[in-house]
Amino acid sequence: MRQVTLIGHATVLIQFEQIYFITDPIFSSHVVFIPRIHPPGLWIGQLSPLAAVLISHGHYNHFDFKSLRLLSTSTTVVIPAGLEQYVRQYGFTDVRMFKPWQTTEIEGVGVTAVPAKHFGGRPFFHKHGYFYTNLMKEKDKRS
Repeated sequence: MRQVTLIGHATVLIQFEQIYFITDPIFSSHVVFIPRIHPPGLWIGQLSPLAAVLISHGHYNHFDFKSLRLLSTSTTVVIPAGLEQYVRQYGFTDVRMFKPWQTTEIEGVGVTAVPAKHFGGRPFFHKHGYFYTNLMKEKDKRS
């Protein structure tokens, strides 16, 4: 079974058979100083074990440290190159950094970094930012 469930904003749960991915997890009540208007459609405790967390870029509303700390550190994290130090500081060990068009396989599902035209740095801290990507998922050459 393939299924996509919107949890909120850019947080999406993607299911390929019994393999689960989550994109840009945001479960916090605030992003920086902006309050969340609607609660997430699912909470962390309602999720099946995740094969991977897919982070698209470094903006606060896509890469939330508080939400990251709620996830199991044994989960694979796929992240644009340049942001990996933030993930490693929370104890994640399988951290895969991406540059455009790189592909990795996670439990038989291919994940490819697809370029996106969007500044993705964290304002005030990263003057130059990084090259950011959106992530496309595929399985057995059928997406």
